[in-house]
Amino acid sequence: MGSLLSYEYKKTFSTKAIYICSLLTFAFTILNGILSCNGEIPHGNEYFIGILSGCSLDLILAILIPILFCTEMDIGCIKIMIGRGYTRKNILFSKIIMSNIYMIIIALASFLIGIAYGSVRGVSYTNITGKHILNALLEIFVYMIIVNCSIFFSVLTQSKAFAIAASILVPALIPSILQLVEKLIKFNKLHDYWYVSFMGSLGNNILKNSEYTRIFIFTLIYNAIFITLSYLIIKRKDF
Repeated sequence: MGSLLSYEYKKTFSTKAIYICSLLTFAFTILNGILSCNGEIPHGNEYFIGILSGCSLDLILAILIPILFCTEMDIGCIKIMIGRGYTRKNILFSKIIMSNIYMIIIALASFLIGIAYGSVRGVSYTNITGKHILNALLEIFVYMIIVNCSIFFSVLTQSKAFAIAASILVPALIPSILQLVEKLIKFNKLHDYWYVSFMGSLGNNILKNSEYTRIFIFTLIYNAIFITLSYLIIKRKDF
């Protein structure tokens, strides 16, 4: 696993797409800051929890991860690694680990850029509490779902175009489907359990403890589901 992680690190951070997507994320972070500070300067706590949810990292990840993953499948890298004796499980998990490490790095960098921009514009962070920090941490867990979801669609389709489209469109369409189901079963909170709604909640408000617990548990569940499905598929894929 160590040699695979070393390979993934060198490959990931030597890819031009990584740096292009990073710069785009930073640009969206600053744009979000400009829009947030346009007119009256926002309260520090409101600005703080809106940095990560407003930097468009979800879209960037849904595009970048399939590009990285499917390119390797296209050029036969995974087939070569399997031929050299690496297990499919270790190959998959090394990619999952490195993709999530990149996500955490870019999320933290964007967050610091957002904080710095807010400070320049006069945003005061004196009213930040532990719950505001918890919001930001859980937002990173939600981005982890997006990474693992994108890996799942990449393994499933083995096509950059289809994987990108599925990573963007399927999660966005499911809330509409859930709302239709809600009308049939007369339960109006079903869509709140889909992970897309988590970022909206965390990026706007301080939540009840029960809501934090629900979001945390379901982020773990969704991550486990996407990782498990990816493993089951790659185990049977013919490279």
